[in-house]
Amino acid sequence: FVFNDMPFVEASGFVPDKNAVSAQAEYSKAVDDREGVVEGNPAQQSSRDNYFMNKLQSERNAAKSLTPPSEEQLRKSGERMLRSPSRGVWEILKSIDASASRQISCQLEHSARTHGLEFEHLGTTIGTVIGGVDLSSKLSSELVAVLRRTLLERKVIFFRGQTMSEEQHKDFCRHFGSLEVHPFAPPLDGHPEILRISHGPASPGTENVWHSDVTWRVAPSMGSVLFCRQKPAFGGDTLFADAAAIYEGLGTKVQQRLEGAVAVHDFHNFRATQLRAGVSVPVVEELRRAFPVAKHPVVRTHPETGKKMLYVNAAFTRYIEGLPREQSDKLLMLLYSQANCPEYQCRFRWEEGSVAFWDNRACLHLATSDYYPQGRMMDRVTIQGDVPFYKSNL
Repeated sequence: FVFNDMPFVEASGFVPDKNAVSAQAEYSKAVDDREGVVEGNPAQQSSRDNYFMNKLQSERNAAKSLTPPSEEQLRKSGERMLRSPSRGVWEILKSIDASASRQISCQLEHSARTHGLEFEHLGTTIGTVIGGVDLSSKLSSELVAVLRRTLLERKVIFFRGQTMSEEQHKDFCRHFGSLEVHPFAPPLDGHPEILRISHGPASPGTENVWHSDVTWRVAPSMGSVLFCRQKPAFGGDTLFADAAAIYEGLGTKVQQRLEGAVAVHDFHNFRATQLRAGVSVPVVEELRRAFPVAKHPVVRTHPETGKKMLYVNAAFTRYIEGLPREQSDKLLMLLYSQANCPEYQCRFRWEEGSVAFWDNRACLHLATSDYYPQGRMMDRVTIQGDVPFYKSNL
């Protein structure tokens, strides 16, 4: 499959219906026309709204024929099958819109335009830079709803050129839930909800492994908002991988094998780091008792979108229950490796004043440490989450 801004086109002859391809241009014209409505003319406003909705329905109808061939059809025809990443990406795009040609839904695009937001997509199914919003200002509930919707569809959203005090940073995060205090890492003075992540000559970066945050908690965080206060001259990018696309890209046999599987998560790496740093054994053992191992489904159901997503990571997942350790290790290594596929990723290059807000339930992330020994300093505020669950009927 070749991916452009339009639907996938298969080299072997699978070509989408021309009506579905032209629908995107018609939709854009409908939105532009709608924005050109003369203010204060209710009749014209209603007419344009009807036109917009009619075009949307027309596009969805035209897109019904835009379906990739099944594996059985491909076998019978002798054509090659989709690679796993392409299949995963396709399924996510289809869940956003029937045409599989958009990075966001029609409704979200319409709402973003209404609020004067500008979108720059960094990956096919994940990562969008949002322009036109000042995070330090008082945000309306309607705007917060648009930002949340964008987060749900794109898994991680970014903002540039922001100026926020510590209190403003926390105030923005409170729009999305209660704030979390990290039980191990030392907080910023006067701001227990803020974790300052600072690296330099004496402290190389250690976050350069794919992970979801604090999965060793019974209720891991919903998301985190990272604010860049100091950037290196080069390097230090953060990569994100779409856990829903990864799951959709797994073969049917692997998906069936993961049905109902449970994995054990633990903060064993933190314990080792604390002991090396001189923290006494009794203190470390007390933390172990306060935060015993957590058990989470290997595939979790997103509580807001209903999507299934892979929920294991090399930093905190220890093993899969019910499997011999060797089989568990091999299966986990296979699952961990999926995040390395570029098709599932986006990459964000930091500037001072940049902000990243990721849905910790829906993606993994990795901070490159290719800037050492330069300095890099970030402030992170984390939003409390819920207990992961799995529902096979969603």
